[in-house]
Amino acid sequence: MSREMKDSGVEWIGDIPKSWNSIKTKNKYRFKKEIVNDRVNQYERLSLTLNGVLKRSKDDSNGLQPEKFEGYQILNKNELVFKLIDLENVNTSRVGLSLFTGLVSPAYIVLNNEIEAPYGYFYYYSMWQREVFNHIGGDGVRSALNKGDLLKIPYLDVPQEEQIKIVNYLQININKINSLIRKTKSTIDDYKLLKQAIITETVTKGLDKNVEMKDSGIEWIGEIPTGWDTLMLAQVFAQVKNKNKDIQETNLLSLSYGNIVKRNIETTDGLLPESFDGYNIIEDGDIVLRLTDLQNDHTSLRVGLSKERGIITSAYITLRKKINVNEKYLYYFLHSFDVFKGFYGMGAGVRQGLNFSGLKKLKIAIPTIDEQQQIVNHIEIRASKIENLINQKEKLLIDLEMFKKSLIYEYVTGKKEVE
Repeated sequence: MSREMKDSGVEWIGDIPKSWNSIKTKNKYRFKKEIVNDRVNQYERLSLTLNGVLKRSKDDSNGLQPEKFEGYQILNKNELVFKLIDLENVNTSRVGLSLFTGLVSPAYIVLNNEIEAPYGYFYYYSMWQREVFNHIGGDGVRSALNKGDLLKIPYLDVPQEEQIKIVNYLQININKINSLIRKTKSTIDDYKLLKQAIITETVTKGLDKNVEMKDSGIEWIGEIPTGWDTLMLAQVFAQVKNKNKDIQETNLLSLSYGNIVKRNIETTDGLLPESFDGYNIIEDGDIVLRLTDLQNDHTSLRVGLSKERGIITSAYITLRKKINVNEKYLYYFLHSFDVFKGFYGMGAGVRQGLNFSGLKKLKIAIPTIDEQQQIVNHIEIRASKIENLINQKEKLLIDLEMFKKSLIYEYVTGKKEVE
């Protein structure tokens, strides 16, 4: 038999059990800010992350690093910690329950109530997931909340016995969901690696496993089929420098995660120039390389194949075939070289960027034109099947995250009861 419910009086909480009450956070928690001062060496450094409150080295150079930690505050085990700045960024952590004692940024807000904190963590975590912090107090999206704002936030006064049941239930089930999420992400990574392995193997070794091989003279490839040629990039491609004078073309394109995508030329997002007359006009089949910032960015995919006419920044290198070759095969070949991180080792020492002149002598393995088409067909068939599997797994991730969000909300607000 379902229990009797009542209106909490708070829109984003909704109905709650009749025996529960809506109160203010300040009625349950004490705000605490204890600056460490000269006791720095007694404490480890902690950080609030998407994976909870984690230990972090004081020498860690990732992110913003202070010169000194004397201004940091002490976070004790079983205290709640909040990061309520830059609320427009929905992809960062907002609340954590600390399992350690250590130092955290003075920009964080710390609340103390060891008994209440385990339930409170799931309650405030649900608020973060549902983007409630962003819209508290006044119209529009809030950019930050201070301690006063936090202490005024509605909170639920739940009997302690029920709190313990809710926390135990959620801990067990959220751990199961998180385990499924980790396994699903790992499977997606494996599929992506398989797809890349198929591309690289095919564009460097061909489709015939029994064909006679020879040394390619290309270090990262090794042997290639005896019927293949090797040519320098400058023998295969010309560089495109077709400026968009008088704004002939307005179809704005950009290289993103290895794909050339459309952008809204009217948008105010991102760094766009006042005029696009210095952009390059590119055509279907052109290959675009982004070979800037090689020193600092070792993760981006830097090669894209254009599937339409448009304009793209002249900071990129645009290549157009000048002999009878299959542009898709060339794209897959250069993509494999990119994944191999070959561009980073070109030239003398570590290069900040490469221009067309620096690419001219890059060697490319060239099968017969018929075999190029066969290779492209093989890759696209296999890649399509793998992409379908990846899409299914990514949909599962979305479903799991939505289920987790719903589960936490329904139990911390009492809409579902732990049996």
